Amino acid sequence: MVGGFLFTGLAMKLESKPFQELPDLDFICDEIGELSLPEGWKTTRTRFGGPKFTTPKFIIDLWCLRDHKNISRKELPPTIENYLATVPLTSQAIAYDLNRNCLLGEIWKESLISRTIRVHDSESFEVDRSVQVIKGYRKAVSLGYNFLG
Repeated sequence: MVGGFLFTGLAMKLESKPFQELPDLDFICDEIGELSLPEGWKTTRTRFGGPKFTTPKFIIDLWCLRDHKNISRKELPPTIENYLATVPLTSQAIAYDLNRNCLLGEIWKESLISRTIRVHDSESFEVDRSVQVIKGYRKAVSLGYNFLG
């Protein structure tokens, strides 16, 4: 599991605030096989082409690491380390390894401590600057953090 949901959840926990966002969970996998969903789930596609599953209570995005736009653009091997190194914002540089039951990455920790979301990978940030500025600013404001974009 990767992304802003993890960062936001930890930030809210540190502040002893209730988590009020609709959970939007991002899962990375090696391959996406045939999927069978419970009754009431809807399937669409993410903007990157992977499956998106929605219910009234949460959203799940599923995608292959090799398809991540920053890894592909930089022609890097599809590893979680390369994913964490190429996300645009510090709040995105976090992952939870479901197999080992642990958090991965280091950059996100400084963001939580300093209460500041920053540009992490400037090349990836610049590729999609307008979207990343909005995402970073909204996330920072929602948490009461600073945004340095």
